[in-house]
Amino acid sequence: MAATVLSVAALTGCHAGPTGAGTTGSGVPAGLPSPIASVPANGGTATTAPAATSPAGDAATPDRTGASGITGVTIVDGGCPVVRAQSPCPDRPLQATVIVTNARSGSAVASVRTSPAGRFRLQLAPGRYVVRAVNLDNAPLPRSAPITTTVAAGRYTTLTIRFDSGIR
Repeated sequence: MAATVLSVAALTGCHAGPTGAGTTGSGVPAGLPSPIASVPANGGTATTAPAATSPAGDAATPDRTGASGITGVTIVDGGCPVVRAQSPCPDRPLQATVIVTNARSGSAVASVRTSPAGRFRLQLAPGRYVVRAVNLDNAPLPRSAPITTTVAAGRYTTLTIRFDSGIR
């Protein structure tokens, strides 16, 4: 049973970014649904959290309208070879493309480009999904790992998608 996308909410500040080789005009790999916002992902966490803790600052679980989906942020490590107390190297937002596939069938369900602040929100039917993010240049780095998550009816699952810069 393939899940369907009910709608995609574009976030304030979202805009089209560069087009890379092998992508559609919107920066999403060819053959995938068009992005409505930005997308990045590489290793991250999935939690269902109240609105106050949502990294995207949007309504989280439960949703007053009864809608469900995922919301979150994509970040990349600071990229510092050595981190010292007097010179911190914090994570920073990364604009990326987030691609959602049905966990059972592997079929593409939705894609979105994150805002420049790395924030995204997708309305999805309840179900189990694999979320992966790619950098806008389709370069090998920074990269993220896929996240498998479950979307419950009437709730938004909050994701933090972490990209690895590759700098050690």
